[in-house]
Amino acid sequence: MGNSIIDSLKKAKRRYVAQWTLSSLDKYRGHQYLDTYAGPDTDDAVAVKAQVTFYAHQIEKGLSHSDFRYGFGKKALANLSRALDKLRSLDDGYADNEAYLSALSALHEYIVRHNAVGYDITDVRRLFAADVWSAAVETEGVEGGSVVVSASTKNGNGEKTFRELAHERHAIREYADTPVTLVELSEAIDLARTAPSVCNRQAARVHVIQDADLIAKALKLQGGFNGYPMPPALLLVTADNRSFLNVYEHNEGFIDGGLFGMQLLMSLEAVGLAACPLNTVMSVETENKARTLLHIPESEVFIMYITVGHYPEQIRLCKSQRYALSSIMSVCE
Repeated sequence: MGNSIIDSLKKAKRRYVAQWTLSSLDKYRGHQYLDTYAGPDTDDAVAVKAQVTFYAHQIEKGLSHSDFRYGFGKKALANLSRALDKLRSLDDGYADNEAYLSALSALHEYIVRHNAVGYDITDVRRLFAADVWSAAVETEGVEGGSVVVSASTKNGNGEKTFRELAHERHAIREYADTPVTLVELSEAIDLARTAPSVCNRQAARVHVIQDADLIAKALKLQGGFNGYPMPPALLLVTADNRSFLNVYEHNEGFIDGGLFGMQLLMSLEAVGLAACPLNTVMSVETENKARTLLHIPESEVFIMYITVGHYPEQIRLCKSQRYALSSIMSVCE
């Protein structure tokens, strides 16, 4: 009896210490995030650059949509205008800023495609400073907007180099009607198992969804695929917390799961399947609904969804330029 009481007290103490440590870590990270994220009140040039990139990408997605809607994106365009004005006030070198140039290119294509059919976009023009609008009209539109890709360019993906696959992979949101088989998915998932993980504990899990009704319900909860036809297949990547040994590893699942998710995207590309990653940033209530819908164990944290299908004969994609190497690399001395 005595040993049992002592063991229970030790267990309670370990849980208390773990809970206190976890709470302290989350509090620190929470304050760190609140102090630095790209919120609406930020005056940090790097954060505003992220805002410009985000709103320009919303325009790119509309430009790439097969069901193109003239006059789309008024809210995103208004937000983009405000972010561009702020970026220009914070960055003296804004004219060479990658995000600024990409936004101009997206706006250029928006203008050209509407002017081509005589669609009046006077209200959009009023959103932007006169010199920004003029710069968008005059730009060659090579830094952003959309680009057309043919399915034939994906032939022989299995024989391409990693460099080729990395440069040619794009997020694809619309697919051919051809069903995706479990055999095809299994080949890609099997290849993705080569992804690294902490101490080789392999926490990543993949839940395959092929039922059309279940896909529609899951994506409705996810909320970021509205306006697109349902994909033939949907994958949910998770990480199992039972793979980790202490509270300091409480975020390791997101690291290992993210590594696996990227490896899976490259693997899907290698086997000739089109795919698009979708975030799982949800409220607790929404996540619990998705967990119940898909029968996901409580031990697993959500990492990302991936829509999957075959490439259509031709598709228009977001151009989405990458930041320059000098923007993301620094040398510690």
